[in-house]
Amino acid sequence: MLRRKFTFGFAGALGASLAGAAFGQAERASEWARPVRNFKDMVLLDVSPDGRQLCLYPSETFEPPRGLKRGIVRDATPLSKHTLMVIELGSWTILSSTELRGASVNVSFFADSTVLYAELEAERQGDRSGKPGLLIDFAKTKVEETFEPGTAGRSTTSYRALARQLLLGEQRNGGGKDTASLFLAQLPGYQETRRVLLTEGRKPVDGASMISSDRKFVAFATDRTLQLRRTEDLSVVWAQETAGKQPSEKLLSVSATGSIVAAPVERKGLSSVIVYDGATGKEVTAISSETVTGLAVSPDGRYLAIGVAAKDKSDLVPTVRVHEISSGRSVEVLTHDRVPVGKDASSRAAFGPRGIQFTVDGKFLLTSTMHTRAWQLT
Repeated sequence: MLRRKFTFGFAGALGASLAGAAFGQAERASEWARPVRNFKDMVLLDVSPDGRQLCLYPSETFEPPRGLKRGIVRDATPLSKHTLMVIELGSWTILSSTELRGASVNVSFFADSTVLYAELEAERQGDRSGKPGLLIDFAKTKVEETFEPGTAGRSTTSYRALARQLLLGEQRNGGGKDTASLFLAQLPGYQETRRVLLTEGRKPVDGASMISSDRKFVAFATDRTLQLRRTEDLSVVWAQETAGKQPSEKLLSVSATGSIVAAPVERKGLSSVIVYDGATGKEVTAISSETVTGLAVSPDGRYLAIGVAAKDKSDLVPTVRVHEISSGRSVEVLTHDRVPVGKDASSRAAFGPRGIQFTVDGKFLLTSTMHTRAWQLT
């Protein structure tokens, strides 16, 4: 059993001290999108495959608000810096609030959208070390603990939820010969059922894989290659070299059903985002951009949202530029926040691998840096 306490609560209206607080520059409404909720000091971890819930986690700047009411909670302790929150989009109701005794490393919804898999920081239990995990079923108000035994050497492993009880693992091995591999693991024992080697002799970079919302496809990028695989057996749909070098912080986006894949590249000092046909791997279009810090394709494959950190006097301005994929034309520019230039400003203004996400029904766009903003698409 995990020696880690948690509290689990449900069904509460979102407190004004969390959802109503504004941050940065006030953004304007537009014909394309309008801001409907702000989540100050909360980072977006995942949006459920059915597009009805989002999972938030306190950012590094988080300060527990005083007197926050979370509805019916078993243990009415204050919201802490290690609290996972599942919120229903539209009603903005807290469906669950799970307080951990340590930091969460990776969190994702299973395909049925009713269960979360939370991967926690590695720890030692008795004579073995490994990663604890939680299966959080907020529909049945149930939490199940798991423990993945550690792997010897310099390898690191992370997991994403697929179908119920099935995880997609990504493992990186360092030291002398850098490799990366994808594998399928079955809970509760993390039994491996399939593994494929992805790189050999090339140093993998964090943020190099992305799963489609329907959990059926995974895109993987190395320094100059990009491939799309089926998650059911990790077979290759297509693989090819990219038309330029990918940035050190690799960012990928896959549309809801895998029909479109997008990835930024650098060519002769210029940045652009290449959009690929998910069925064939053929390049569809290329859209010029400033340095990309976040990326998302709309579920219908019509729009591409590109996150950048624009500069304005003494501030960095996390901005989302929306383009129509078929024509490449600019549709909208959304201002997410303003970050004063200073220590860690660049990282605080970056959206990251999952910082821009569309809901599968196309009703909302979520943008997230150190804070999260929900936009309703019109």
